[in-house]
Amino acid sequence: MSALNQLTDDTVKGHTAKGDTANDDAVKPDTARRHAITREERPEIAEILNTEASMLPATERRSIELLQTYRNGNNGSSAPNLSLGRLEKDKLAVENLLERAERIMGDHRYVHFSLQDGRAVHLSKVGDGVLVHAVHPGVLPKEVRYTNIADRVFICPQPDNVHTLAVEEGGIERTDVILNDLEIFLYERAQRPLIVQVSPQGYHENDIHKLKLGLQDTGGQDKYINDSAHALTELGYTLLNVNRAGPNHPTNGDVREGMHYSYTGVDLLFVPDAIPESDPRHGTFIPKERMYPSEEWVGSIPPSDPIFFGMARNLATQLQREPQARDFILIGHYADGGTVAWHTARIIEETIKNDQSLSDGGYKTPKVWYNAHSLGVLKQRALEDAGEAYDPNELRFSERNRFEQFLYDRVDGVISTSDTMTHSMNEDFGRTIDYFLPPGVDTNQFHRRPKGVARSDARYDDTWKELCELANQPKEVLNAASLIMEISRTAETKGKIDVLRAFAHSLTDEDLRQDKKFLIINIANPNRPGMQPSERRLAESLQNEIKTLGIARWVITKNDFAPTTVAKLHQMADIFITGAVSEPWGMSLQQAAASQQAIISTTRVPSGTSVLMGEKPTEIDVAGSRHKVIMGDGAIFIEPTDHVAASYAINRLITNREEAASMAQRAFNRVIPSYTWNAMTADFIQDAFGQQIGGDGKVVWPKENALLGKLTKPRWS
Repeated sequence: MSALNQLTDDTVKGHTAKGDTANDDAVKPDTARRHAITREERPEIAEILNTEASMLPATERRSIELLQTYRNGNNGSSAPNLSLGRLEKDKLAVENLLERAERIMGDHRYVHFSLQDGRAVHLSKVGDGVLVHAVHPGVLPKEVRYTNIADRVFICPQPDNVHTLAVEEGGIERTDVILNDLEIFLYERAQRPLIVQVSPQGYHENDIHKLKLGLQDTGGQDKYINDSAHALTELGYTLLNVNRAGPNHPTNGDVREGMHYSYTGVDLLFVPDAIPESDPRHGTFIPKERMYPSEEWVGSIPPSDPIFFGMARNLATQLQREPQARDFILIGHYADGGTVAWHTARIIEETIKNDQSLSDGGYKTPKVWYNAHSLGVLKQRALEDAGEAYDPNELRFSERNRFEQFLYDRVDGVISTSDTMTHSMNEDFGRTIDYFLPPGVDTNQFHRRPKGVARSDARYDDTWKELCELANQPKEVLNAASLIMEISRTAETKGKIDVLRAFAHSLTDEDLRQDKKFLIINIANPNRPGMQPSERRLAESLQNEIKTLGIARWVITKNDFAPTTVAKLHQMADIFITGAVSEPWGMSLQQAAASQQAIISTTRVPSGTSVLMGEKPTEIDVAGSRHKVIMGDGAIFIEPTDHVAASYAINRLITNREEAASMAQRAFNRVIPSYTWNAMTADFIQDAFGQQIGGDGKVVWPKENALLGKLTKPRWS
């Protein structure tokens, strides 16, 4: 706020009590005259008004006009007709808007709304006021979110100590309309059942098309959470995805604090931890493996550490303002998210226990479900079996295993995402799963290229443009070539270096002379700020491997591809290949299958071995008995790190187009519709949660379960 807003009621009333008046010139927009009067009558604000009026924001210029009118009265001058009565009316109107805005915001300092008409609305607490800013489509890009919205003010009053309000012309009326829209939005949201998903790591989004895969700890698990959330909204739920608050998004600068509502039904809440500012980890990105606390456990209970327990305390506080009162469900993803969810439920349980009125009102401790996504024991075995080096101080398998065991022993339900995990949970942790829910496919995003549409069609022009710029090749060359793609997070377990070696081994003299084969692969930028040393070393080693193999001309690489681009690449590229040495499930294979794309996979990808391999696979020796490929029903399989066998598979699919097409068709039939998100989530909520789907395809949920009164009525206090 301007220093003008430090003026008090008594200061302003003191002038009116004296009957101060001024001539017409005092209220004209003449800076010199206005400053002269100000210096004479109010020297303590002379410095404020010395600024040229043309340099002040419109809101501060209006504040000056309001101040002068209030002090001098409306004496028929050419000043705006703003009488003392009008000022009082404005003050009351703004105080009402402020109360409504604060009720909408709750305890958050920053709230963002994405509305269906394309508007983006931001509310931010500044001092004693609230900034309200709306971005309209066609005025500014829809995806702009401001990290500094103080320059775009509709209202920012300090009603307790000032009568001069920084109000943009027409701002009261516009803000009233905006807040009314937000209140309607929240009212409609409150009438849907709520599921809360907790995942501290990664960079989450509430827009399925904006998720950036390949960023720090941002991969298949984040996509699983996004995709399942959107499928559940189609069944009538509101999904609240919880992520750890921290620095702004590294690629688009989005604010990663407070609540982000979306018309899609998927809301995103950034919850702060309790790491003190003196700790160098405060406000910085922390990889999931480093989140496990090193403090001693009390028996079998984990410590009340500043990350997990700190997030849980803040999350419990935020959930008390959710209007869906009695029966929301918590799902914790990975060991860190599961631990935060469990702590949160225990805090809520204790709160209800200490307040009999809450128990009498039907409030219950939310059920906690745990989805591990991957298991430390499986990842450790896979790395060791493949001979991959790893730093135990970074991956911290022993701490992770202890947290996983703790959760298996205490949560209400356990979800498995692969047959391998189901077996390990039983054998290594003594826990039978409660529901099998592997990743599904969003068929709105991943689908096969329509019949009769060539990959050179205009609908792919933006993707061709990007590929041509990255490859420094004309579209004619790339379109005529065979395109092989590998898109995954840059991690040791993804086997990217083996894919590079397989591609290099597959290149024939003709391929080299005529540019007949290209590999599309994403590799993290080793110069990206905040990268862990191990990540940087891997990214640098992959870039160096491309140079060593001499294949830079035929490798199209980028830090990360947008989700919409990945979906198009699945329709355009001839082959999808993965060299993964360890994979919890393997969503990318399902996406390729849903796109009817030929697939090469290692035998360590469960979605491949359990869905695409089929009942009667055939082994073929390659270059002697040392190398083998397994011809499955919907894909060709190789052992991890065997780039010779992978090279054979690449060339076999390229030279045998009919075989490749038949295999791709069988893969499609195995995945669609059985492994679509819509089908699987509908079964999940009925079988696991005992909630019914009505004839309209929506979950049956009694309206009385929503406490509607005030839109942000606390669940408890």
